[in-house]
Amino acid sequence: MLPLIAADVASRLESLDVDPMFEPDKDHDLSKLPAAFAKMTALKSLTLRATAGRPLAFPVFSPEECRLLLDAAPPSLETLTLHKVEPCNTAGAPVPFELMADCLGMAANLTCTFSGGLLACVRLEDKELPLKGATQAQLGAFWARALLPSRKLGPRLPRLLLDIVLVVDGDEGGDEGEGELPVDDPDPAGTLLARCDEVRLWHLEVDAGCSVAAVQHTARLYGLPARISHARGMVPSGGVRLRQEDSPPLSTSGREPPTAPLPPALPPLPPALPAEVVQRAVERLAAAGSSPRGLKPLLLLRGKTMQTLLTDRNRLRSWVREVASWVKTPLENGVSTESFWLLPTAGAVVINFGRGIRAHKAAELAAGELQRQAQERAPNPAAAARPIQALPTGSFYGMSVESAIDEVLQALWDGKEEGGPGPATGSREGELARLRWLLETWEGLKGLVTCERIDL
Repeated sequence: MLPLIAADVASRLESLDVDPMFEPDKDHDLSKLPAAFAKMTALKSLTLRATAGRPLAFPVFSPEECRLLLDAAPPSLETLTLHKVEPCNTAGAPVPFELMADCLGMAANLTCTFSGGLLACVRLEDKELPLKGATQAQLGAFWARALLPSRKLGPRLPRLLLDIVLVVDGDEGGDEGEGELPVDDPDPAGTLLARCDEVRLWHLEVDAGCSVAAVQHTARLYGLPARISHARGMVPSGGVRLRQEDSPPLSTSGREPPTAPLPPALPPLPPALPAEVVQRAVERLAAAGSSPRGLKPLLLLRGKTMQTLLTDRNRLRSWVREVASWVKTPLENGVSTESFWLLPTAGAVVINFGRGIRAHKAAELAAGELQRQAQERAPNPAAAARPIQALPTGSFYGMSVESAIDEVLQALWDGKEEGGPGPATGSREGELARLRWLLETWEGLKGLVTCERIDL
């Protein structure tokens, strides 16, 4: 369509947004676009959306197509936006939906702004619903083909904004065969970062088997991310916000100059205390109360009985199955007692009764029966004197064990509670030291909080 625009019309265009959804089954020849763009001498804003070329495929621009479109940008262009780009898609072919899980899965938007005919800012964005993150090797392979060879990249790139999930997998060299591209430069990501005046990273995800040193190395390259999390299931935590997204990352460049002076010595940080984090999380669950409309009602169990049961896992499992069976008959339809959390250092167990109003009733029913039994065994009204405390919990928004731990870690990181890494230092080395405290606390949590399914 674009090559068919008359020259006199093309020369007057200032903004152009091309949506191939009007022709979803047509495979457009991008090689004809440079000649079409050359006629658009007044164009300031250009948005292009990839076309699948055939049904049931995920439309993406390949790295080579990104470079083609970058180099074809007319001198007047201020902003170029490409929806979507896929770093692991090497040949430019559409990625079938059934293969997306095996691919990188980062279908991101690429937005480039220009000044004086050269790139002033490059932004890669995948924040709405990121399927997967990109490793540094995968991302670097994309830059090696899409950006580093482009004649629009000058000696320096003022800003690189990575609003994506960057995965630290502990393998700095990458592993070809895992959806990564073979490249001549062993570290294309580092090559690009060294040319950047400012780098901002949105989200850093720590993969299984990744060391604290590998995470800190990545943070040195990209600056402190706005958010950090562990791969799902590694630790009972959904992540921590390290800084506000619009705040500076305390790194003006991807690489420190070799002549940079050494920073002053930092005061030692307090030791990581993961058991204290678990204890505070349990207190948060106890204080949350129970909402009839809670998304995921829980039953928090504490007391001497639980402390004894936690020393014998097989006996504990049998006891939890018995508690779950109490609610199966009276609330047979729609109740699924899914799992339970073991928090031995806090002397607590948390049972998950599923979702919805019936699940809330199940938690209330089980709590009532346990409290009745506790009252019979220890009539003292003081809760601490009873052999067991049964507290239905779970706020309207669905507080969970993970979210309670997240709240504690966030409060410690922000300095709102005692025992954390101290206040923000305002220096990169200081924030990296605080980051190490968080990573070591995460490591300690791995053995203190476990989740098991309930098989009735």
